[in-house]
Amino acid sequence: MGLRDFARTVDNLYVARHAGRRPRKTLVVIVGNGTHRIANILNDRDVEIEAKKRGYRPGSKKFREFRWRLFEYARYFTSYGLPTLAHVAVYQLVADEVCRDVVTTNYDLILDAVWAKYPELGVAQNPTLRAGQYDWEKYYSPSSLAHRRPRYWKIHGSLSHIIFVGKRNPERYQVHRLPRFPISTNQPDLAAYYKMSTLAPFLGYESQDNPLTAIAHPRELHPAFQPFIDWTLGNVRKPFEQEISMVRRLLRDVDRIAGVLILGWRGGYDSSNPKDPWNEELVPSMMDIIDKRSVPIMMAVHREQFAQRHLSSSELLRRMKSLDCCFVYSRVQQFVTALFHDCCRHFPFPKLTRTHEIWANNWFLPMKERFHA
Repeated sequence: MGLRDFARTVDNLYVARHAGRRPRKTLVVIVGNGTHRIANILNDRDVEIEAKKRGYRPGSKKFREFRWRLFEYARYFTSYGLPTLAHVAVYQLVADEVCRDVVTTNYDLILDAVWAKYPELGVAQNPTLRAGQYDWEKYYSPSSLAHRRPRYWKIHGSLSHIIFVGKRNPERYQVHRLPRFPISTNQPDLAAYYKMSTLAPFLGYESQDNPLTAIAHPRELHPAFQPFIDWTLGNVRKPFEQEISMVRRLLRDVDRIAGVLILGWRGGYDSSNPKDPWNEELVPSMMDIIDKRSVPIMMAVHREQFAQRHLSSSELLRRMKSLDCCFVYSRVQQFVTALFHDCCRHFPFPKLTRTHEIWANNWFLPMKERFHA
């Protein structure tokens, strides 16, 4: 299946919508870090290299502050930076009700900012919670919303939240949302000054109201927090187990999927080492769909991602290329134009470009919080 074949899948959904029908099958869009240059934050090795250039010894206070600033830069710019044309396309697909599930392994807040700008879409983030589970300040949504709203799955964590990890039991932790304005550094000395064992509050009544969530007491937690993302937790994915398993389940339900669009995601997975902690959990589901040819799939990757096709972890990328289902771009706008303008006949491309122009001239969020220098 090539680009024009996938375009027909998109067009069929729009034809149904124009006829006043809500499609029984909808698109699943998987978004990776190849969609925006600031969406991909540095990993531990890169941080150590950059810190060494500045004379910061790993483990030192200056090193920890430097690493935290990198996260804050990424959080700030992806909250307020202009989304790309690809992000506008994802928004348009969701707004037009031809895409129900947007999945990302990214930590950035670009799409989070889009959903916040359009609350009328009613996008539910990680709708996995049952009664008796705490939502950790809106990181999760009730599972009851999963059947009625568009769904946004962040399956490896987010820069929107931080985690206090348990001292003896890492599985007992607290997750909290950061304010939108930037925080200069993580300062556990503030906790000591105010004679608190941690900056995290004790969730007393929340603990009583949500008995299925293990909420740790502050004295059980390390006083310093860190971003709620997989690689600051040693790439442990257990805290994200619920959302990962839900996405794998929806990918198996092919009777409800019209097509899968992969944007800027190589899908690294080493099948010779299935226990590799860096493996992307969704890849086996993708390979199963390809093998059974049950759902149309289209992949678009950045040329730097495509350059990694020789790696043992790039089997999905190689398979997609062999099936002529892989588009390589140097700017993601090239793919968006090729699919939605050049090949699609019913996608509202003029509306997409107008929206992006409006965003470029006036991209902001309603501010309910004050900025602090």
